Amino acid sequence: MSSVVSSRKRMAEYSTFSDKWGIIEETVLCIFKKEVSRNSFQRIHHSVFQLCQAHYGSQVLERLEEQLYAQVSTVLHRIEDSSLYVADFLREWQDYNDSVSQISNVLLYFNKNYMYACHHSSIEHLGERIFCSSTLGNPEVSARLIASIKQSIHVPAAESIIRDIGQELYTAEGSKYFVRCMESPFVDAIVDKYAAQGEQQKQALTTNSYLQWVQSVVSSESHKYADTFFYILLDKLTKALYSSLVLSDPSSVDDMLTGPTGLVHMLEEWDVTSISTVVQVFCAMKREKDVIDVIAQALKEKSEGIINDRSTSVFPFPGVQKMLQLIERAKELDGLFTAEEGHSQSPFLRVIRNVLGSDTRFMETLSVYYDSGIRQGKDDVVSTVGNNVLTILQLTPDLEAFEVAFRSHLAVRLIYAKPHAVDMECRFIDRLFNIYGSSVVNRFQKMVEDIRSATAAQEKLVADMKTKKISPPLEFDVLVLTSGLWPQYTNIPLSIPQSMESCKHVFQEYYRRRHNGRKLVFQMSLGSIAFQLCHRGRTYHVSAHTHFVNSIMALNSDEDVSVAVVARQGALSSDEVLTHFNTLCHVGLAERNGTEFRFNRRFYSSKSKVKVSAGVQKSAHDGSGGAIAACKGMDGARTMSLDATIVKLLKEHNSIDYHTLCCAIESELRDVCSPTRTDIKLRVDALMEKGLLMRGESANCYVYCS
Repeated sequence: MSSVVSSRKRMAEYSTFSDKWGIIEETVLCIFKKEVSRNSFQRIHHSVFQLCQAHYGSQVLERLEEQLYAQVSTVLHRIEDSSLYVADFLREWQDYNDSVSQISNVLLYFNKNYMYACHHSSIEHLGERIFCSSTLGNPEVSARLIASIKQSIHVPAAESIIRDIGQELYTAEGSKYFVRCMESPFVDAIVDKYAAQGEQQKQALTTNSYLQWVQSVVSSESHKYADTFFYILLDKLTKALYSSLVLSDPSSVDDMLTGPTGLVHMLEEWDVTSISTVVQVFCAMKREKDVIDVIAQALKEKSEGIINDRSTSVFPFPGVQKMLQLIERAKELDGLFTAEEGHSQSPFLRVIRNVLGSDTRFMETLSVYYDSGIRQGKDDVVSTVGNNVLTILQLTPDLEAFEVAFRSHLAVRLIYAKPHAVDMECRFIDRLFNIYGSSVVNRFQKMVEDIRSATAAQEKLVADMKTKKISPPLEFDVLVLTSGLWPQYTNIPLSIPQSMESCKHVFQEYYRRRHNGRKLVFQMSLGSIAFQLCHRGRTYHVSAHTHFVNSIMALNSDEDVSVAVVARQGALSSDEVLTHFNTLCHVGLAERNGTEFRFNRRFYSSKSKVKVSAGVQKSAHDGSGGAIAACKGMDGARTMSLDATIVKLLKEHNSIDYHTLCCAIESELRDVCSPTRTDIKLRVDALMEKGLLMRGESANCYVYCS
């Protein structure tokens, strides 16, 4: 009995489901056919309500899916032979979406109380998923749609169709099919449009002109779609255009960078406009490192060339001017990149900084350049030279070489400076102090203070001699310098005439009364002598280094002078005295008579002041077999080169033996000076006293003290 009742109940329920679903089905079909249903909204709603209450929701969903799939099949059949496939596809898709939206409204109770409650979905999403999977997910259908889209992109009449289907694809199924069906064909179509033209332009144009053409293409396409739906594709489109027109051929990229009209050539010609174009294009492609590497290498080679060219290290110092120009260009190149693009701040200034830090000789050149400028005594020249020096110094990682060189040159200038010149020195030292602090300029400041104290002491000496009515045989000035503040000079022994010895004695007595216990050493490697030469009715003022005193005084007679005799008088070597006489011959004060010398009675100079240069002249008659040439010796101005070179070599090798050190120094300084082994030994000892180096495990081995 119970089995019969259950069967009858199921039959009744099925009959009820069929009746109710029939009402829903008829309504769905009418909507798809755009016909008016004979069922009222209330009847449809009542049917849906009863089925949901009877727990037939899953069956309704199953039957609804069948209807949606059937409708999609109908759509595909209708457009199968369409000649305007993309337009018809879009129209049918929009109609389908409208129909599904109407179905959702009609089946409102089912949509809210079953679809959302049980599946967290909706009829609209169900319809969208079925349509997309059956069409866009179908390889044949999607391939035909993609081909039709690519053909229509460049057709003006189809612009709105492409835009609308793009929007549909972008919103459908979370953009699942957008990239494959719209983004890729859209980008490919535009790239293909310029591919052949790009090859022609590349062959016909220079690098700059071609990249400008590429920029115009990218700009034109970007502007065209900037205010349309496709603005979302501009980044991809820009990247694809650059990739196709620039990066597709690696050899072409190399040619743009290093070819005949490429970036390297632009740098040589300093065509900033063209360089900027290259930077803009490569930065837009995220390939800025390629450009940075090429520019950095070019700057490195250029700056190394400036430093290694010894002809640029002498007046008028073209090397300094070239380096300043290179720094300005590096700044301009750095300005073409943003911090993000350059990956670091000022990459090109850093290249020059590294080169400047690797060679101490340019720092010595810089000091000589400043020395030449300040000796002119003109405020505008000194200001310009000071600015130029500071511009380069601020890019130099280690100022040690410059400090050594500058200190040596400063010492020479201060020793012979007038008060105005000392004030001028202070202005530059103050600027150094403002930038680097006391660690760099402390010694310079103390040297200035020392020279001012020495000047005051000289004035007191003169006043004391006047008070005590002391009349020395010669007029003399004494400059008392504090050891330790000044460069260490090799004090070569010299026997001076008795008149000068008397002056020394006067000062020693004066100094001893005021500074008992202090050690006083007369530095014969410094200082100068002055003579009055009365000749042919004219008076000349002759000045020379102190070492020339015996040689010049020996000319004050009508007799020939022997080198050996003068050498014995001054306790100098015959070679050095011979050098003095050759120099005096070069100036015109002496003439040679075989192996002896005498005063040149034909001497004449248009200037009343005659300066005997400390530069040494070697005569063709002294056995050298060569013409007159300058021989570079180790004077105070060259000491800094030797010190800086020793420190540099010790830094590079950490530990080095004496023989290797001497050979390396001779090689390094062959274009600067010719130090003897004795000179080197004296400077090594001086640097050891300063604590810059020490002996290693063996006596002939030296180690740099970091």
